[in-house]
Amino acid sequence: MATSSGRDPANRLSELLGAMGVESRAQTARLARTEHNRFNLLVVHALVALLVPPLFYATQGSYQGSHWDIIRLLPGFPITFILPLWIGGLILLPATYARRRPMEMVGLVFIEIWYVAMGLGFGWPVTVWLAEAVEALAAGDPLPDGKPSLFQPLVYLHLAVIMHVHIITLMHMRRETRAQQQRDELL
Repeated sequence: MATSSGRDPANRLSELLGAMGVESRAQTARLARTEHNRFNLLVVHALVALLVPPLFYATQGSYQGSHWDIIRLLPGFPITFILPLWIGGLILLPATYARRRPMEMVGLVFIEIWYVAMGLGFGWPVTVWLAEAVEALAAGDPLPDGKPSLFQPLVYLHLAVIMHVHIITLMHMRRETRAQQQRDELL
């Protein structure tokens, strides 16, 4: 039976359902790609967290300059300093392969702590220089020499932010999984 538009409602409904099926498959494929990319990123973060500590330890004699002064104050440096990163990698790698989101979050927190520590350690000389610069400017004196780079603190702090974004994403995914399980139980 045709409508005033000349189209059969059953055919129109069939077309709509077919289009919904195509869109659903496309969404599922996009979600699978996104999850695969997230998985790969976590594996890379874990591998870097496992590789950096031995390299850090092996080259510790080369860490010279004011940006290392505050980091070296940590008792047991360099072992105690690289331990959170290494522990984070040890937790994150198997947790990612086993798809254990709570443990992935724990590993990421350890890695995030290390990146924050590096960012703050490299940021300390910048802070000291800025305080001296403000004092010099207020007194009408020239800026102090030896302006430290903002490059290192920004690199490490942005990596800490990335770890935090991963943690928040995992929290949302966990919440969505629980909500889906509750919906499934109701059916």
